[in-house]
Amino acid sequence: MNQKDRETILKKAQNEPFAKKFQLTFVDLQKGYAKVAMVFTPDMENIFGMAHGGAIFSLMDAAFEIASNSHGTMAVALVPSSSDILTSTVGLPLESNISIASTFLIFII
Repeated sequence: MNQKDRETILKKAQNEPFAKKFQLTFVDLQKGYAKVAMVFTPDMENIFGMAHGGAIFSLMDAAFEIASNSHGTMAVALVPSSSDILTSTVGLPLESNISIASTFLIFII
């Protein structure tokens, strides 16, 4: 991935209203890989006082968004999923590291 494409993707991601709402920090971006972080704040708690799954999935989705688009073509997730999510303490950072193992094309006619 060339530096110009990397900077363009990071700039667009950082300026997304959703990324600003969650105060996401785009830590790293390489071809097929991204690392994004956010601080777990009290307004992200679920009914048990742990990080809400929606907040965690939003973090992972932001990392997936830039990692999957680092190949130079527009990409989207068809069936995103996660497992083994751990909780965090309010005020501590959460990080998502995404590596794209494979890509494929689907043509809709």
